[in-house]
Amino acid sequence: MVRMKRKILGLLVLGIALVPFASSEMTTGPHINYVSETDSTVTADYFGFPANSQLTFVNSSTGATTTSVAAVSGTNTITVLTVTVPSGSYYLRATTPTGGYIAQTIMFHVPTLVRRVGQSNLARAAAEATASLSQAALTPTSLRGAAPPEPSRYSIYPTPKLLC
Repeated sequence: MVRMKRKILGLLVLGIALVPFASSEMTTGPHINYVSETDSTVTADYFGFPANSQLTFVNSSTGATTTSVAAVSGTNTITVLTVTVPSGSYYLRATTPTGGYIAQTIMFHVPTLVRRVGQSNLARAAAEATASLSQAALTPTSLRGAAPPEPSRYSIYPTPKLLC
């Protein structure tokens, strides 16, 4: 009876000692772990990926995927921009170049941000500025008679040299 109690107690202690090992992740194949996110990025660690593995965002509600956001291989950390992804809950999924499943992260959330509107306005303003500069470059006569720009340390114009 005493022996049996000791044996049961011994097995119980052994079982308790093995619980942490059974519950810890023991992944040996390719896998990807979510690390963190900001308002505009998500960071993940990936391990043992075959050459040219493709990372895509997968919308957890609809299953819709984005085009590949990165081609990766081996083991490393990657930070991916989320500014082009609509707000919602996503996984970062790794696939082979032919589309075969490798692994995916846990779900994370991409927030709705006011900055997206600001960036589109900024992009529009940059395009308009580029168009204005292009138009000015096409019509150099519009600058005839104008005073040369004032040189400064931020000027893109070279400082004129005096020939004396």
